[in-house]
Amino acid sequence: MHNYTRENLIDSQSGDISLFKGVAGRRQAFKMFLDEISQASGQEDILITSSSDLLWLSQDNAFLEASRDYFIKSLEKVRKATVLHSFDRSVSNLVYIINYWVPIYLSGKVEGHVLNNYKPNQPKITLFLIENRVCVFSIESGSMEDSVTFFFRRKEIVCSYQKVFYLMKQNSIPINALSDFCNFDYFLELSNLKKLPGSYFACFNTLTALMMPPSVYEKVLESLNLTRAVQKERLSAYTAGFKQLTKNIAKFRHNVVIFTDLMNSLSCDEKIKYCGIEFFEDRHVFVDKKLCLEHLQFLYSTIKSSRLEVIFIKTQEYVKLSDFNFVLKENGNSITYRYNPARQCYDFFLSGSQLITDTYTMLHKNIMDSVPSEMRSCEELFSQIHQDEFKHTKELREPHVFSVLTKKEKSIVKMLLDGMSVRSISYNEKISENTVKTHIRNIYHKLEINSKYELIKLASDSIIV
Repeated sequence: MHNYTRENLIDSQSGDISLFKGVAGRRQAFKMFLDEISQASGQEDILITSSSDLLWLSQDNAFLEASRDYFIKSLEKVRKATVLHSFDRSVSNLVYIINYWVPIYLSGKVEGHVLNNYKPNQPKITLFLIENRVCVFSIESGSMEDSVTFFFRRKEIVCSYQKVFYLMKQNSIPINALSDFCNFDYFLELSNLKKLPGSYFACFNTLTALMMPPSVYEKVLESLNLTRAVQKERLSAYTAGFKQLTKNIAKFRHNVVIFTDLMNSLSCDEKIKYCGIEFFEDRHVFVDKKLCLEHLQFLYSTIKSSRLEVIFIKTQEYVKLSDFNFVLKENGNSITYRYNPARQCYDFFLSGSQLITDTYTMLHKNIMDSVPSEMRSCEELFSQIHQDEFKHTKELREPHVFSVLTKKEKSIVKMLLDGMSVRSISYNEKISENTVKTHIRNIYHKLEINSKYELIKLASDSIIV
């Protein structure tokens, strides 16, 4: 697991505090955390929470699988692991449930909870702790590449984050109380299905607003007794993701496996239970059947136009939906679905491969988070940590000579240290290449150096703020 690279660091790595940037840096901090677990005494607890349930792992399947296996092995070294999830209200995490979390839970060392707060447009938080020893804290307020990750060994910092974690736990629900969402028997059965490249997998017994037309989505919001301003904010966030998702689905041809026990509800209930997250609600949202059918009809048209090859629906029993004017036919352990343009039964639609980044991320980028109230002032917390905990490090390690650089020059120095060319810096900063070269000459002059090599050497023991 040791393959740490300088490129992922943000100019700082001391004995008890390290700072990383981007997805690659966050993975690196996670590797370091797993290494620390492997050295645990057997009496320690580990604490884990992630607003996106470790979504950033999915961009590298090899890393996801290696880290999962290493994590499971490392659990032998700890007393217990407590995990706070957000996947009870999200379409995001089926892949993790199947490929990541189910094997981890089968170790018998994990106590699972689900966060019970949800607000849109909040920074995404990832927090890993080995009690009283190590803390990894990551905050993502823009894109995943904009994330910043701290790795702490200083005990007082670790203890302060432990308090935050347990405050979050107080506002969570035990995972075993959420059988409607988290039936691991379903997940295990799905995990045994053959996953073709680019296959979609779906399950649970609540519908998702995924691919709900914005016009229908708006009507559902109106039924939730919200202010007009709040409705407008939620509709805007959903519509942006909907447009991108529609484009992405049109690019792919996939096999789809759908696992649902929702058939009876669709045929007899007046209101259909939807997962609340896409409506920015903590709990289920009950949607009028008429609106639900408009949603399913649109979804059918979308699936048909994307040239999907095969759709299977697996249910626990044979179901006839006379109200829907079509019949599900029994075929061994599966029920095959005969297309009908007026109806499409579909539940929790998700890719097991590249589409998790190309599609899901786009859909939920601005509408999914589970940051509790204690963490809503993340920017203030981040700023306070930087001021209080890094102040002495900066004073000790930053040569006075760097104070002569302007903010723009410091930015260019960072880009040079990241290996960016003059042309790349010009494009990034929206200035001409000649202007970049002038800045570089001024930097060299102010720092009394003559080359990039000397700049790297000087910066290797410095923090440039």
